Amino acid sequence: MSAARQGGGSQNDLDHSANSSAGIPARNPPPVDPTWPRSLFPTGHRFKPSDEVLVGDYLSSKIDGHQPPPFILEFDVFRTEPWNFPGDAEEERYFFCRIKKEVKSGGSSAGVRKRVVGASGYWKLTGTEKQIITLPLKAIKSRFLFCDGGGEDQEEEEDDDDDEGGGGGSTHVAQAEPKWIMHEFRPQYQGNQIERDQWAAYRVFQKKPKGPKGKVICLRSSSQRLLNRLYDRA
Repeated sequence: MSAARQGGGSQNDLDHSANSSAGIPARNPPPVDPTWPRSLFPTGHRFKPSDEVLVGDYLSSKIDGHQPPPFILEFDVFRTEPWNFPGDAEEERYFFCRIKKEVKSGGSSAGVRKRVVGASGYWKLTGTEKQIITLPLKAIKSRFLFCDGGGEDQEEEEDDDDDEGGGGGSTHVAQAEPKWIMHEFRPQYQGNQIERDQWAAYRVFQKKPKGPKGKVICLRSSSQRLLNRLYDRA
């Protein structure tokens, strides 16, 4: 992985799309702690809400016009590459962003659904969309994989554990670098239409590649020898 991708992300990319859409020039955003959001919580604690909590408590509150909590930033996730997002790139991070236009490749309605990120790459829709039902709000959960450049789409075998940041799942041996995964939670309206410029919630994380199967290191024998030595000395 390049040094650019290992960094904690740009500190000057907070989203001010609400002001921009209203014709108000965007101000320089305050810097973001490179250890965000980990720095907001005591040691050993993380913000890892369920899909229902993220939609029913936080997204619905944002749509109603309330100020977001400090551990969910307003940030345009389609403005730059995921390794340049603010905060700690090793952490699972959450953002509010206005929904962007979706494009399709292949020249037909059956083409690959994408959300373009400038000329550097795009977020490719993968897997099956799911409905998240809460009392104040219904939402559609979509899963995106970041693909570099405008070449051939990256392929990935789907799994059922994609909700765990940095979690498991099958990967190709040739894919040496972590994969960037993004979950989008957009409000569900009549006809399941995507309303642009509406707020949506995003969960972004790296999915680490698994090592070759069948190579398990067993430390039982060495640990047992160490325990025997300690007992012998007692």
